[in-house]
Amino acid sequence: SSGDVSATRKQARLLLNHLGEDSQALDHCFPVPAIRVLRSALRMAQAPKNYEEARRQAESAVPKDGKHFFYACVLAYPDLAVMEAFLDGGHEVHVVLPVSPDGCPMPDEHGVSPEKLKAVLDRCASVLVASGLRAKSSVINTQYSEWLRDGSALLHAQSLDAELVMEDLLRDGAGMRLAAARISPAGYKPPMAAKERVRAILFADAVNFSRLNEDQVETFSRDFLGAIAAVIQRSMHKPLLQKTWGDGLCFVFETLSDAGQFALELRDRIVGTDWAALGLPKELSLRIALHAGPVFEIMDPVTGRTDFTGVHVSRGARIEPKTPPGQVYASENFAAMAAAQHVTDFRCEYVGQLPLAKGYGTFGTYHVTSRECRL
Repeated sequence: SSGDVSATRKQARLLLNHLGEDSQALDHCFPVPAIRVLRSALRMAQAPKNYEEARRQAESAVPKDGKHFFYACVLAYPDLAVMEAFLDGGHEVHVVLPVSPDGCPMPDEHGVSPEKLKAVLDRCASVLVASGLRAKSSVINTQYSEWLRDGSALLHAQSLDAELVMEDLLRDGAGMRLAAARISPAGYKPPMAAKERVRAILFADAVNFSRLNEDQVETFSRDFLGAIAAVIQRSMHKPLLQKTWGDGLCFVFETLSDAGQFALELRDRIVGTDWAALGLPKELSLRIALHAGPVFEIMDPVTGRTDFTGVHVSRGARIEPKTPPGQVYASENFAAMAAAQHVTDFRCEYVGQLPLAKGYGTFGTYHVTSRECRL
């Protein structure tokens, strides 16, 4: 597999470096395919009239020189037709959908039935839904999908130490062609931000809170929650919003960098405290989960305070119960966005596909650690 080849190349580089030789002298012996991001330059006014025509025109753009890895957004029927053509060409395709398959804007008059959509998506190596419960697409959700597409490709390229290729899909007479720009992962520049903003959301829960007796509840409120309040006060990465309910916490941040660094500061404070010395269970700890996505900023008519709501707020709450005590986990969305925005203040290391709480589904999950950590 490409992963095995990449791992062997990394070992060869280490040996060559140890011997004082050029660390990349044997790279040609262990070739790793580039990771390609397919950015459609087609607009609906230029699009083929139906799915089958788009499928035929896409044939001319399919690479014939071996297997490639492609990341793409499926925003409309031409995108899906291109993905099917690339799959038929033997390539590995990873797709980001702006909304759930039921909400994709692909009416039957273009020749895309729900069965066709499902058949193509089932063949893809991965399908990441940007906003699973969102009723309709929007400018911010489209851009969010593109960020996730680019960030997922960057994570893949970084894991394989592979080259990143940005491919623009262009019309070329009666067909299509690819215009490639080869760049290093470090040279990637994210798209311009829309007027609306994506926010980072942190959910946390006190582990073993249920073991507290009546006499310890006051101590918990004063010392445990007080320690969290102290982190907020001293941190340079302050949240836009903080809420508590019993043993649960919710924070919203303007940037992913702030959210990740604050989460690690909070973890270190809680893990580094001797709670037994304060009369609390020694196993008392915190599970912390991070997510990022478009949210609605509202004025809560009950509290009279600014609040944030939307499907992405609840996503973080579903990851938190799956997080080991004393650790910080993040959604695939958060990790991809952090990669797309070149956030280097912490590391996101892949854990696997985990089933989330309350039957929310199975999603890619990442372990967030400090930049120096190599666990």
